[in-house]
Amino acid sequence: MRVRFGLFRDGLDPAHRSTAVGDITVGPQGFLQLLEGDLGIAPSQVHPAEELTLYRDCLAECDDLPRFYHHSFGVDRIGTARTLLDWRQQWYLHGWDGTFPASTERRLVDMAAVEVLASRRLPPCQGQRLRRILALLDSQRTQVTELELLDPIDDLPRTWRLLVERLGAVLAVEPEPQAAPDSDLGKLQALLAGRTPSRLRGDGSLVIVRALSRDVTAQAIAEVLRREGQRGSVVIANKDGIVLDNALARVGLPRAGFQHYSPFRAASQVLKLALALLWQPLNPRRLLQFLVHPVSPLKWRVRARLAEAVASEPGIGGPAWREALQDFDEEDRAEIAFWLTPKRHPMREGVPAQMLLDCAERCSAWLQKQLKGLPEDEPRAVYFAALAQAQAFAKSVQRPREAADNDDGCGRSATAESRLPKVEVDRLLDEVTRSLPDEDTFSEAGHVAAAEHPGNVAQPVEQVFWWDLAPLHMDLASPFSAVEQQELAAAGVVLLTPEEQIQAATRSWQRPVLNCRRRLVLVVHDEEQGRHPLWGSIKDQLAGWREASLDNALVHGQADAAAALDLHLPPLSTKPLLGHRRWWQLGRSIPSLEVDSYSSLAKLCYHPHEWVLHYHAKLRGSRMAGVADGSLLYGSLAHRLFERFFTDNPQAHDQEHWLQDTLDDLVEKEGAVLLEHGRGV
Repeated sequence: MRVRFGLFRDGLDPAHRSTAVGDITVGPQGFLQLLEGDLGIAPSQVHPAEELTLYRDCLAECDDLPRFYHHSFGVDRIGTARTLLDWRQQWYLHGWDGTFPASTERRLVDMAAVEVLASRRLPPCQGQRLRRILALLDSQRTQVTELELLDPIDDLPRTWRLLVERLGAVLAVEPEPQAAPDSDLGKLQALLAGRTPSRLRGDGSLVIVRALSRDVTAQAIAEVLRREGQRGSVVIANKDGIVLDNALARVGLPRAGFQHYSPFRAASQVLKLALALLWQPLNPRRLLQFLVHPVSPLKWRVRARLAEAVASEPGIGGPAWREALQDFDEEDRAEIAFWLTPKRHPMREGVPAQMLLDCAERCSAWLQKQLKGLPEDEPRAVYFAALAQAQAFAKSVQRPREAADNDDGCGRSATAESRLPKVEVDRLLDEVTRSLPDEDTFSEAGHVAAAEHPGNVAQPVEQVFWWDLAPLHMDLASPFSAVEQQELAAAGVVLLTPEEQIQAATRSWQRPVLNCRRRLVLVVHDEEQGRHPLWGSIKDQLAGWREASLDNALVHGQADAAAALDLHLPPLSTKPLLGHRRWWQLGRSIPSLEVDSYSSLAKLCYHPHEWVLHYHAKLRGSRMAGVADGSLLYGSLAHRLFERFFTDNPQAHDQEHWLQDTLDDLVEKEGAVLLEHGRGV
């Protein structure tokens, strides 16, 4: 088998697809799965969030006062575990074997102590998987007969470099300038190659497209591709490629397959909203969101009635809420009691782990039931992902509870570990509810060659459309001291220096420029903070390129502003707005209301058209659009307070106590927004 391996080939690949048997292009994940399948290594089925909680438990077992992470761990257990787990994975990827000499720096010794537990309990990370493959290659063979490396070997982490050298890869060749030397593009390539270029001629081989709106630039690129054809072109979109894909679909071209990830899938939000109702004080806005959510464990007729009650009387237990409950049967009331009226707990004290576990398991059972009843044409992947998230959260909550019940050897009691504060629950939720892919975004037959990373443009192409040349944000600050870096290197952990990281990034973004033969179109969005190194080099060292300012073309009517793209905008005829109409003739009399209020009379006197539309045409905003607040809420609470005063008729000497008790109860049941943080006054 001939394998082409690149660091970024797990995403979109702009190279021509080969249909030959035994010829494959893969990225790190694909290559690992291929080799592990050949060597008989079983894949790991652990959710990434479970790996984090397992490492958190290892840190907790080793935690005591001298540990370097002790104080941070006491404040933010999940955040500390995430940072140290990232260190661990990075070290293994760059050559760590899991140990350090006892004479090394304190932090490294502590990490090695935790690793004694982590190496047995955690699923192998990428670096460990590579080490296991290297060990098995001494006695076993794979089906890989030829390996071609698509990236410079110096850009690979040390463990990947060892594997590539072991398999005898054909190394990548640095790209050479492909454009004519006297063209604007050729002069830009000469600049990147270290030579001094001459002034540009504006021949159209280098075009800069500028605008504020991504939708506008995406539409312009799609129009150019539709007019000129897609053959020989490559489109690059580092982020928000879905905007470009939507533009391609609008002009009738196949979608390239840029993936859209979002944490806001309806099915994956149910667990978050349900857990938000476990805290004191009740957040009526979260309650309303749970009730009007597109998918929910509660029936829609139940949620619709309760949502109207909450919107008018923000809280649980008011007259509108009690009236709505009368229409439900026992089964519905039991579901309402579990999801909406559980025992709430203060944020700092935390919620019992068993309560969180019950909620996650109930959500998992509901998702499984939904999956069984979904039609074949409905998207199922989102529900499967939401189910995996709920199950991972349940396991994350269950593990520390079990550790507390069995005593972890550090002197902590089960009572201390049986509750999770809100900050930790929120961090766990963030870990398990990662962004999910959109099932409706996929590549279609005959689409333009596309890449999500510029380093994937490894072959010469006719023209490159680099959409959204956004600034590079690289975190080059090392968390390790100079002494720690020396001791890491002595232990075989060869981390890339900031200079090497910058050089690797530079080689990646230079690839599409050097491999472009005829025309390079760079799209720059002016609202970006900062600028890409390529755009900085062009602005500072070159002059005379062709530029298309789409804002001027569209907003100011300068049609020639888009001529650099050969994109001609036909003028649109101006259509005047409808004129004012002083009177409306309805053709029939409108009856008065049986009972008038101040609000209805004010509308009738000052805005009679609103009175007609509101009271007779019944054109009103949804009552479930938001919870009542402000003057409307204060007026309703005041009316209710006077009603209860005359109903209860307290004695004169008890009126002060009655007022305090009644007002507290009233606010909790019908005005819970006043209990939110910052609303105490």
